[in-house]
Amino acid sequence: MRSTASPDRCIPGRSTANRSASRPLWAAALQARILQSPTPPVVRGRAVDWNGVSGRFGRTGVEQFGRKALTPDWAERLNRRLADRWDEIRARVSSIARPLNQLEQALQLAGAPRTPDDLGLDEEIFFLAACSAREMRDRYTILDLAADSGRLDSL
Repeated sequence: MRSTASPDRCIPGRSTANRSASRPLWAAALQARILQSPTPPVVRGRAVDWNGVSGRFGRTGVEQFGRKALTPDWAERLNRRLADRWDEIRARVSSIARPLNQLEQALQLAGAPRTPDDLGLDEEIFFLAACSAREMRDRYTILDLAADSGRLDSL
């Protein structure tokens, strides 16, 4: 059973066409795309398949993810905050984020893996892992913002 907290494209068997999950530094690229937008993302509270979360991460995963799962009320408050402070948020995060090409070069110089293939992972498995990774922690991250605003489809 899949988690409805993730977009439909995060389920096995969906086409990987137009998906750039194998792109190096996918999370940094996702963050950059979100921050490039002059308008803030709009999040929505989503139903969560708690059995699916439990099956992937056990009781600890349910506890961690449960602390940040968006309710409609929290989504409304977050949307107001994003709308009121989007320019400030973009500026602050952009001021500390490294450009993708610098991250790519650093990993290449270090001989570090940069793609799912470099790690010996199938792209579909990588994408599913990336989509469910946000269920592991209670901290709200760019991955949560992307999922809650329907932007994981752009991976």
